[in-house]
Amino acid sequence: SSLKTHSQNLQADIATMSSKATDAETRLVAMSKQLADAERQHAESRQSLSSRDREKDAMRQQLDNTNAEVTRLRNECTQVRSSADELNRKNREQSDAISAAENVAAGLRAALEKEKASNAAKEEGTKQLHSVIDLYKERIAVLTAEGQTK
Repeated sequence: SSLKTHSQNLQADIATMSSKATDAETRLVAMSKQLADAERQHAESRQSLSSRDREKDAMRQQLDNTNAEVTRLRNECTQVRSSADELNRKNREQSDAISAAENVAAGLRAALEKEKASNAAKEEGTKQLHSVIDLYKERIAVLTAEGQTK
């Protein structure tokens, strides 16, 4: 009887253990599903991160390209400014040369006007001198004629 009780107790223990094992297996299946879900979410997260990394790389590349274009444009502006400065310098030199030439031309015009006035005065003096000479010739002719008649 004691053996029978012991056997019944063992069977009860086995049934309890079997029930616990079934519960553990059920929990294990549920945990496996959770683990699979977690792994799937982790993989999706990694893909999402990888996708974001690719987007960041593309943005970095775009930024690098934009920076290179800005640098190219800055260099171009510097060259244009340099060319404009050179043209302005040449323009100032030409303007100075034109002013100097205009000053020389004005001086030459003034000298020419002076020369014209001087020539006109000389012509007038020459006319007056010829008039005086003609008067002297007439006077000499008159005096010569009077001297011959005496």
